[in-house]
Amino acid sequence: MPDDRQDSLGFSVNYNDLGDKWTVEDKTPEIREYEKMQNPQKLGDVVKSISSSNIQINKINAEAGLGPNQKEINILQIKDSAKNGFVKSEIEKRIKLPTSVIDNIRKEFLEDDDIIVSNRGTIGKIAIYKADDRLILPSPQIFVIKADTEKVYPEYLVNILNSKFIQDKLKSLATGAYIPRLSKKDLESILIPVPSKKEQKSQTQEEFLKLKEQI
Repeated sequence: MPDDRQDSLGFSVNYNDLGDKWTVEDKTPEIREYEKMQNPQKLGDVVKSISSSNIQINKINAEAGLGPNQKEINILQIKDSAKNGFVKSEIEKRIKLPTSVIDNIRKEFLEDDDIIVSNRGTIGKIAIYKADDRLILPSPQIFVIKADTEKVYPEYLVNILNSKFIQDKLKSLATGAYIPRLSKKDLESILIPVPSKKEQKSQTQEEFLKLKEQI
C-alpha cells in the first residue's frame, strides 16, 4: 500500500532493508516517520502553555440574560470549532452575559493566534484563531495551545498538527471505550518536527496567507 495508507497494524517491508537484527517496531510507519523528522521535539517544549477552560458552561447558561450592561459571548463547541484551519466565523451558541461576569472570566477567552485542539469525542480537530471583535469562550472539551513564537510559528504548528501522521497519533492516544478522550499529558508528549523558523516560514506562510485571504 502507499505510505500514506499504511498504519502500524499493516505495512510492507523490503526484505533487503531488514538486516541481521530487527524488531517489528523498528519497521512501523510511526518509527520511520520519527526517523525522518527534522529536529523532533515534544510539543510541550515548544509552546508556552496547553490548557482547557475550567468554566462550567451550565453555570454560564444560568447567568445568561441576567443583570444590566450585557454583552454577547460565543461558546465554542467541538462541532463548530474548525473550518479550513481557522476557528469558524459563525459560532452556533451565543449568549449574553453581564459585563461584570465577563470581566471575571476574561482570561478564559481566546486570544490572537491561539490554537485549539478537540480532546473529547471527535479527537484532533485543529484550528487557529485570528483575533476579531468576538469574545469566544472555548468549552472544556477543547485544549488551547499558546505557541512559543521564539521557537515555532503558530501557522506552522497548525499545519503540523493537521498532518495525517500527527492526526493518526492523536487518535491512537485517545482512551475511553464509549467517548474517546485525549489527555493533556499525552498531547504535550507527542513529537513534532521543529526546523528553523526560516524553514517553517517557507513551508507554511505563503500557503496559509492565501487560504486566509480566500476565507
